[in-house]
Amino acid sequence: MKLLLADDHEIFRDGIRMLIEARTPHRIVCETASGSEIGRLVQTHAPDLAVLDYQMPGAEITAVTAWLKKRFPALRIVILTGTTSGVLHARLVAAGADAVLPKAGDAETLLKALEAVAAGRQVLPQAIREGIAAGAEALSLTQREYQVLRLVCQGLSNAEIAARFNLSDRTIAKHRENLFRKLGVGSAAQAINRAAELGLI
Repeated sequence: MKLLLADDHEIFRDGIRMLIEARTPHRIVCETASGSEIGRLVQTHAPDLAVLDYQMPGAEITAVTAWLKKRFPALRIVILTGTTSGVLHARLVAAGADAVLPKAGDAETLLKALEAVAAGRQVLPQAIREGIAAGAEALSLTQREYQVLRLVCQGLSNAEIAARFNLSDRTIAKHRENLFRKLGVGSAAQAINRAAELGLI
């Protein structure tokens, strides 16, 4: 199996390359430190699987993943991420990622994930799955609920938020109730913490 490796940290790329070469029959046919190079390298080298760092200069990896899956549907994509945002993880899966793994994970987890993905299976560790479930719920916030959330996080009261939108306190209270339910929280302080965890603020 031919692999593409994309990460802007050379030491990290070196470590993954040595691990794959030492422990698997697969070979890395191309590497890059820039997200903007990924599409060209896939077109040129036709890898079977791409291992991509989520945070790279030159491109937004969620968009890159969606583009790759549209142009090269057989390509398997493994995303390594340092973020704990369930919203971002949910977006990666929706874009077509075959695996989303914590970048701080161990070598065995990565190797097992590569084999599973190569066999056509999706790999999402439990912590990632739980975050995605919460993130998917958070993604269902309406535009108004999201606006209210941002103002709640800024410390505004229902009355102050209502004045911003020329709405009644009761309407804002309902939006607040709905967004708290979707976030699984019961207070403004918890909402702020949850929104930060999910990458909403």
